[in-house]
Amino acid sequence: MTTRTDRFGSCAKGLLIAIAGFTAACSGAGSTSSPGGGLPLPSPSPLLAITYFTSGFTTERLTAIATSPDGNFWFADAGGTVGRMTPSGQVNDIPIFSGNSIDDIAAGADGNMWFTVSHVGAGGVGRITPMGIFTLYFLSGGVPLSSVCKGPDGNLWFTVESTSEIGRISPTGTATKFATGPNSGPMSIVTGPDGNVWFTEALDHSIGRSTPAGGITQFVVGPSPHNGFFPGLGDLAFGADGHVWFPNSVNNTIRRMTSAVAFSQFYAGITPNAGLGAITLGPDGNMWFTEQALNQIARITPTGTVTELKTAGTPVDITAGPDGNVWFAQINPPGIGRVALH
Repeated sequence: MTTRTDRFGSCAKGLLIAIAGFTAACSGAGSTSSPGGGLPLPSPSPLLAITYFTSGFTTERLTAIATSPDGNFWFADAGGTVGRMTPSGQVNDIPIFSGNSIDDIAAGADGNMWFTVSHVGAGGVGRITPMGIFTLYFLSGGVPLSSVCKGPDGNLWFTVESTSEIGRISPTGTATKFATGPNSGPMSIVTGPDGNVWFTEALDHSIGRSTPAGGITQFVVGPSPHNGFFPGLGDLAFGADGHVWFPNSVNNTIRRMTSAVAFSQFYAGITPNAGLGAITLGPDGNMWFTEQALNQIARITPTGTVTELKTAGTPVDITAGPDGNVWFAQINPPGIGRVALH
């Protein structure tokens, strides 16, 4: 276990300061102008205007975004950094494990943020408080972790793709792993409304479900009726309808699995070769997802109507904000975008 105390400080707009060994870069409010100024970006719809926050980011390779209990946004970076941005655009970041990827971040039941640490020989889970104090828990086996979420039992749950395992870790750092089957490759993990955790399995084309005690059930996702290809599973999220929604990157479709294990798929309105990535339930009751190959995000209604929105960079993750809007992390350039829903 490694603990370091680095505290966030208050910043004036544009000020660059060092506090207890880390750099906090601060920015002001975002704008709809293009990164670095210039002409305003075209708004895809007057009802869905996007505001960008790109000032103050010292990281170049954002990987994830999540909302914290205090209403701020936390992001992770492939270079080993975790950061926080307020809704007004003030950015603070802190190096956690230089040169090593932090692939996912999520709010825990303890009021802290939890994140994965991926490094050959030193994979683990980290916790960071609202004040920037972080603790790292390195797990046995030293393998990279893929995803993390708040579990129904007050623990954090995670996936280990390379060893085909999922696991849980208590707020004090006690970890338990559960095998998901040979060559299953669990990827993304979320808590369902049924009190279980659900996850995708990229290698055996399945959706998995685990009870808090580790009882695992798998549901095979067959080839797409659209083109006959088996799915490329990555992210998943529960919709307002209580069903599992997940992108199929190989099939360029969004699919839905009901509690009765009935599958539906939607592809009308999705641009071919979109590079579907992350998905989340929006505050408007629709599902929102990223189209990384096209620099777009998109919305799909429960009945399958798709609306695509052009973004100023490559969106890598997406989440619902406490303000009733949709927020996403992007690279090229690095930053965070807000889609105004009201």
